[in-house]
Amino acid sequence: MVLSKIFNLGRKYRWRLHFIGLRAMGLLMARRLIKAGYSLKIVKHRNTLPVEEIAHLGAKVHENVAEAASEIV
Repeated sequence: MVLSKIFNLGRKYRWRLHFIGLRAMGLLMARRLIKAGYSLKIVKHRNTLPVEEIAHLGAKVHENVAEAASEIV
């Protein structure tokens, strides 16, 4: 998981999260973070099932790590 920009939601600050690797523990963490209201971005993987599941929950999917890293400040 990579943390990037803090953005302002009224008086609250939230982290923008990027996930690289959705194996057993990463998949569970990603599900919970999305359900908690975090904006999550993930990188495509050869195993498409976890990526499709998290994308269906609202995560943005990047084609590769370089694309995901371009948004990190």
